[in-house]
Amino acid sequence: MKDNILFISYYTDGYYKEVINKYLVPSLQKFDINWFVGMKPNLHDWLKNGKYKTQFILDMLLFSNKDIVWLDADAELLQFPKLFYDISTDIDIGVHYLDWYKFWHNTENKLKFELLTGTIFFRNNEKTISLVKEWNELNQSSLEWAQKILPKLLDKRKELNVYKLPIEYCQIIKINKVIPKNTVIAQLQVSRETKHNSKI
Repeated sequence: MKDNILFISYYTDGYYKEVINKYLVPSLQKFDINWFVGMKPNLHDWLKNGKYKTQFILDMLLFSNKDIVWLDADAELLQFPKLFYDISTDIDIGVHYLDWYKFWHNTENKLKFELLTGTIFFRNNEKTISLVKEWNELNQSSLEWAQKILPKLLDKRKELNVYKLPIEYCQIIKINKVIPKNTVIAQLQVSRETKHNSKI
């Protein structure tokens, strides 16, 4: 087992418990990796339940001596994630910036990139912990979505060495449910079904 990285996620009781036990947990069990999945009280509100994310990541960084890979509860690991073990030690955080128009509209050179937070690599160091502390503070005190807050912080914190993860490590699965070839981590996007209804 590779011991230097811990893969983490959490779920809330109810629909997401079903989802994580159907996709993410079995896929983590297939590979020789360290992982931990926590449970949080269900607040029956998609945005409020999402507020747990930054605090959970911070807790794992503080209480573990390992680097962290965050995966959303509706992710699925399809191949061994070798890249995370090969990332240079001078990298602090790894995220994917989605080429938005190319991905959704097959249009080139529109230059709109969206930082995705379904898969994130965190080096367990003081710089990264400081970032996540600020991210969590802003997330808890704001109505803004955590995914919208993070890119602003990364733009501001020039001391951080950011690695751009390839799309294969944060592959959004579109509504047609076709999984592209070479996908390592699929993001199944069940939140499309839960954001605006009581299913959670």
